[in-house]
Amino acid sequence: MTIESRSPYKGTILVIDDIPDNLHLLTEMLTQQGYKIRIIPNGQLALKSVANNPPDLILLDIVMPDMDGYQVCQQLKASAKTQNIPVIFLSGLNETLDKVKAFEVGGVDYITKPFQVQEVLARLESQLRLKRLQQQLIQQNIQLQQEIQERQQAEIALSDSEKKYRHLVEASQDLIWSVDCHGNYTFVNPIVRNVYGYFPDEMLGRSFTDFLAPECREADVNLFRIPRVPSLRSRASLTGGEVKTKQVGSGTGLGLSISYQIIVEKHQGQLSCVSTPGEGTTFLIEIPIKPRSQQPIELPLNDMDLAKEIS
Repeated sequence: MTIESRSPYKGTILVIDDIPDNLHLLTEMLTQQGYKIRIIPNGQLALKSVANNPPDLILLDIVMPDMDGYQVCQQLKASAKTQNIPVIFLSGLNETLDKVKAFEVGGVDYITKPFQVQEVLARLESQLRLKRLQQQLIQQNIQLQQEIQERQQAEIALSDSEKKYRHLVEASQDLIWSVDCHGNYTFVNPIVRNVYGYFPDEMLGRSFTDFLAPECREADVNLFRIPRVPSLRSRASLTGGEVKTKQVGSGTGLGLSISYQIIVEKHQGQLSCVSTPGEGTTFLIEIPIKPRSQQPIELPLNDMDLAKEIS
């Protein structure tokens, strides 16, 4: 039997009791407070009802014929479908309530008869609030696990991509290199050994100017030491040999002019760019390296040593 709530819905309560007066009293009391009430007179019917349509909370009388409240609660907690439903035991003042057993079989609280409206409502709301918090925590844990799995999959995919890219670069028969913002090599693929006679480890961390013809060094140093405009420094950055412009139209053109003098005029290199509207411009710099057989190199330790060597 089901009695519909006329107040704003707060949850569904299943009352299991074999005494009609108790069922009527609890139904009237809880319906007025916005709960939907289902009433069952015995344990066997209650187990079938809960399995087919689980409620939010169960009020369970202890003393019932055929199957008492402890047995009903034990079977509810043995099922994965119903084990998380809060069970509050009902007990009369003259009835023996084994509180320890009530909690051992899975009860979360108990209420003694005669019922006090405020006590019943307080205990109900407390358990329903705890259940909602537990459900939220479960959902958050599920979401967190999903995010962790997605991140792990993304990391695996990224790692695989990096391995493939590194293999292609290292196996390439074309010379591939990158420099940092100071002009120091950060990567050179192994083919450099066949092309110019240097091992990659010999070049890493050293300035690309160290591998240029000596007659070009003085001009290069002077060009690098031209005072820099602060706005250019904040506007552009050099990463892996690429220049990415952040603010279109705000530069003075000095950067391109200096780059052209160094790369094209002084070292017979190439300076090209690819521009995509709305995304930016990528500059590709190619400078020929003088083979070891044509250029013995004694590297200065720093800029001051380089200046002394030039002077």
